[in-house]
Amino acid sequence: MTIVLTGGGTAGHIMPNISLLPYLKEYFDKIYYTGGENGMEKNIAKKYGIPFFGTETVKFDRSKPLKNFAIPLVLPHAVLQAKKILQDIKPDIIYSKGGYAALPTVTAAGILKIPVVVHESDMTLGVANKVSASFAKKVFLSFENQKYSNDPKYIYTGMPLRDEIFGHDKTAAKKSLGIPDDKPVILITGGSLGAKAVNECVYNALDELTALGYVLHIAGKSGNPDIKADGYKSCEFTDNIGEFFAAADIVVSRAGANTAAELYALNKKIIFIPLPKDASRGDQILNAEYYRAKGAAKILYQEYLNAATLVKMIRESLGEPQKNNPFVSPNKHIAELLHGISKGV
Repeated sequence: MTIVLTGGGTAGHIMPNISLLPYLKEYFDKIYYTGGENGMEKNIAKKYGIPFFGTETVKFDRSKPLKNFAIPLVLPHAVLQAKKILQDIKPDIIYSKGGYAALPTVTAAGILKIPVVVHESDMTLGVANKVSASFAKKVFLSFENQKYSNDPKYIYTGMPLRDEIFGHDKTAAKKSLGIPDDKPVILITGGSLGAKAVNECVYNALDELTALGYVLHIAGKSGNPDIKADGYKSCEFTDNIGEFFAAADIVVSRAGANTAAELYALNKKIIFIPLPKDASRGDQILNAEYYRAKGAAKILYQEYLNAATLVKMIRESLGEPQKNNPFVSPNKHIAELLHGISKGV
């Protein structure tokens, strides 16, 4: 049995595919990855030893509508490239995690009558997945969503999560990161998109934040490495997020679907600062509100974000009891479903 994974453009469209690899290997003899020839998915697939085949890609751009006139010119050629790749590989099934980089492969699979399964990370389908869903045999959902509950094409599976974020010891993680044991740890991460507003607020509130606990700050590219303070450690990014999560007593984060699902699964106290609608399609707000409705998170909307509101919400959250969120990893179940669909079950 052969499966082709596709999805790219951002890590959020790639890493959930990578999370499934150990489980897919139980059912599929050959696993390939397709995506943008110049996208980050190419390097990530190579890192994990997955044969990669690239195509041209074109992104729908909300901020620059004129760029979208290139879509009808580039996409047909990219679909032809993907069609040839799939004819050579002869996969039994395509699993798409979405993003514009997946569209050529999904469209080609539809033309070739190869079964396609699409997975949507957010509460509502993104533009690429709305198109891909028309070719899909099934659409897997990360969130329980009444909008799709009566349609058998849509299946709630949950979000695939990396095994490596689990099983870390808190004391060992703090020791590894050089964090003292006598303070709660406040982990703050703004993500690669929109981190600047979060970072500026952290810098303005740093004295008050370090009085509450030890501040561990993943600042992204918009961070200021010159900011120094006792009880404060910052980095641009980390390859060992599991250790950072383990050390944290509370996490302040954007509300991307992958990170949100990981924090929920790890039973962390969470404060979400979702990207506002003018910076996205509003999916992060919906994600954050879903977890708040479960009693698993607080939300600080960006329009109300300042030093005082951030410090107040962190102080309140640190004083609240720890929650125990029910969670079972969906990785094996998703692999089983893909195997069954590929065999026509």
